[in-house]
Amino acid sequence: MAVRKRLLSCAYPLLQENQSGLASVLSSAFGAPASQKNPSNLSKIFKLATELLQKPETPKQPQGHNNNNNNNNNNFSFLKAFTFSDVSSLHHLDPNFHKSVYGCASLLDVLTKHGIACNVPKLFCFMILQCAKHSDFLFVIDFSIKFKSLLTPNCYKALFDSLASVSLLSGMKRVYTEMLDVVSPGVHTYNTMVNVYCKHGYMVESNQFVCKMILSGLAPNLSTFTSLIMGYSRTKDVDAALRVFHKNMVDYGCVPDFKCYEHLILGICFAKKLGLAQRLLDQMQRQGITPSWIVFDEIVKCCCKLNKYGEAAQVVDHMISSGGYTPELMDCRTLICGLYEQGEKERANAVFHKLLQSGEYYDEEIAWTILIRGLRKKKSLSEDFSQLFQAMLISGCHLSPQTHFMLNQGLQRKTQCA
Repeated sequence: MAVRKRLLSCAYPLLQENQSGLASVLSSAFGAPASQKNPSNLSKIFKLATELLQKPETPKQPQGHNNNNNNNNNNFSFLKAFTFSDVSSLHHLDPNFHKSVYGCASLLDVLTKHGIACNVPKLFCFMILQCAKHSDFLFVIDFSIKFKSLLTPNCYKALFDSLASVSLLSGMKRVYTEMLDVVSPGVHTYNTMVNVYCKHGYMVESNQFVCKMILSGLAPNLSTFTSLIMGYSRTKDVDAALRVFHKNMVDYGCVPDFKCYEHLILGICFAKKLGLAQRLLDQMQRQGITPSWIVFDEIVKCCCKLNKYGEAAQVVDHMISSGGYTPELMDCRTLICGLYEQGEKERANAVFHKLLQSGEYYDEEIAWTILIRGLRKKKSLSEDFSQLFQAMLISGCHLSPQTHFMLNQGLQRKTQCA
């Protein structure tokens, strides 16, 4: 912004006495100007340099293009669709222009085209930071090909990591190919490719990159195997996930951490293999690893799906005592209703009172989710509904008039049925 203001101060009119001032501004901001082939063109260069303060045309999208599905547009060049700014005046300035991807693109185009020295890698990394949409990232990839000879390995690493953060797989493959001419991929690069492929469920491709890593003399590490376990768990291939966990990790001397256990237990719970999930939970706790909330919650969900509400209540007791966690309110409703239906009223009451004491949820949330939308709708549990309502009143729960009305209506319905 300071540079822009200084440019403005010497932009009107662009006379001979102002050119020296503008030259000093550009030199301080972008380095000393390179020797020009034609010194008489200096005024024209200054005039073009001011274009960095103007907003270029928005890149044109091909007909039917969808920014959310850029994986199918690998052959489309966003750079060809971009028109660099050709505005020569400083009227109607857009102060946000120089902070955009396309602002940096026009700046680099102007400065490099006319031989003005600038820090290309720095401006390129700034472009990456300003990417907000998939189309922005694809434009930067095309731009990186144009300036390939001026970019450093750190530029490719920054672009590659940014693409991985948004899981833009098509862009990552293009950048990976371009990187091979500049720098040899390291463990981080291979692991990033494996991770994103696993997130998409492409396990064949992820294993191909693991093979490439090994052939290049690099050993897979814990991050590699954690990604593979995540991918196999998401694709419901529990046997393959267990093979990675019990064999491949042992072969390479990797000790599983909480994230590795988490992905594996989630996959096993999804496959409804409750006994195996509970054994892994015990194993990770014996190793001194504290399970995360999502591990406990998924095991509770798995128990409820299998109608093993007694075991689910034990897990809830354990998660509250060991980590201070509380299950999701919807899971608590399923658990409490299931316990009542199986005749385990004491356990159901115990779970409900622990839920009230946890302070994790508002009283209103508990009343509506468990009583009104849960027990109240089940005619066979009307007596249990009134007991829990009285327990909330005795505990001094704060309920709104509307909630009181709905709960009292449930009590009246019970009386009428009786």
